[in-house]
Amino acid sequence: MGRLRERERELAAAEALLQRRGRVLVVEGRAGIGKTSLVEVACSRAGELGLEVMRARGSELEAGFAFGVVRQLFERRLAGAGAAEGEALLAGPAAAARPLLSGERVAESAADSSFAVLHGLYWLVANLAASGPLLIAVDDAHWADEPSLRWLAYLASRLEGLAAGMLVAWRQGDPAAMEAPLLAVRAEAAETLHPALLSEEAVSAMVRAAAGGQPSDECAAT
Repeated sequence: MGRLRERERELAAAEALLQRRGRVLVVEGRAGIGKTSLVEVACSRAGELGLEVMRARGSELEAGFAFGVVRQLFERRLAGAGAAEGEALLAGPAAAARPLLSGERVAESAADSSFAVLHGLYWLVANLAASGPLLIAVDDAHWADEPSLRWLAYLASRLEGLAAGMLVAWRQGDPAAMEAPLLAVRAEAAETLHPALLSEEAVSAMVRAAAGGQPSDECAAT
């Protein structure tokens, strides 16, 4: 897997997720600790292994947009599918997710993450995974909208047996991380990673590499 300094344990956990699937991996850490870099490397590695990658990122500005993260994950994929594939992906119980992901006007009952919509989205993942292995990656989940978080919790408890894995990253200490949906995701995780600060040696090496030379020791240690 891609090279990240002093992240051997985290990279090994991501590799295990991609190889075994049917599992959840959580990355929890302070702002700037490198959560996004881990997600990016995992997604890149997933592509190398032939997994289809569905990726989304929570946004503070879009936290009030119902199912915003879910739409990021699936709208573009369904829009790019041919008619036959689109019908197959939304067949059976997955049809309940069609109004949400097709741009149709969604009834209020659906906008509040009713069971039918959550279950339909689960079956959409099952249909996608039946066509080939899948990684669902959500970064900055502490800023995700509540309906999307409820769906992530719903899916996390039902991944076993699917050729799909889930990687979720969020900011440690954020109030949303202590609310029910993310606690439920963490409870289902095969492992929860807490990346540590890099050592001075690693930071110095990064500074030197970025500078393209050998900066002074004072600069390297800053």
